Amino acid sequence: MLMRFAGQHPFIFVANTKAASTSIEQSRLSAIADIRVTVAAVGKHMPLESVLSRFAFVWEQRPFEDFLSFAVMRDPLDWVSSWYRFHSRPELAAPGARGQEQHAGGLTFDEYWERNREGHHLQPQARRLEVAGAAASLTYLATYETLRTDLDLLAEVLALPSLRVGVLNRSKERRAKAAAPTPHTLQQIREHYQRDYELIGEREVRNAAGLERYAARDRASALALSATALPTSTVEALRWRVLSLRNALLSAIFPRR
Repeated sequence: MLMRFAGQHPFIFVANTKAASTSIEQSRLSAIADIRVTVAAVGKHMPLESVLSRFAFVWEQRPFEDFLSFAVMRDPLDWVSSWYRFHSRPELAAPGARGQEQHAGGLTFDEYWERNREGHHLQPQARRLEVAGAAASLTYLATYETLRTDLDLLAEVLALPSLRVGVLNRSKERRAKAAAPTPHTLQQIREHYQRDYELIGEREVRNAAGLERYAARDRASALALSATALPTSTVEALRWRVLSLRNALLSAIFPRR
């Protein structure tokens, strides 16, 4: 999860699982973010609903609607296949290995799906990227399959250089393709991820509307900031508060010796 709240062009990146989050965290966005939560154990993949509640103190100073909030969604079948490859890694079979209970061993793709389809990691992506009751919604939904084009557009909107990224997490998965699912499994996946498929189908219309709303608020925010004395502003005070929080998190994760 990345967030920039100070100055013009604020943004929030909500990190979906198995959807280029590590690559985006290594991009230009990370360098200019005021908040960087990049460790899974402390909330790297927190859903949008958790972002809204955990950073309520930010919205007291700057409304969530002022931010360009975005995430990356992956085709559900490809997404499940990525999890299958990830859990098929030989190192997970080692005694005492972290995540050993998830090791797929010699399971076929269909067997893996049958065993894990109700597991937390295979819950629909929409549950991570939507908020019940539509209290808030993402400005922009990118897809893994169109990521380069999406990032080019987001870079233009945020007035940034190119955000082209590599696939930095590739070594953590076996790249052999999963066996094609049986028609029965494929139908189950389509039903289980119905909302995911709907979001992907709706994304062009939703993205256009979201970017239009963001552009209007960004222009208004720029005018407000130009009339603000930044050295004593609440924005600057908030920046120091969050930087302190970030440093505390880093100290807890990487204690000095």
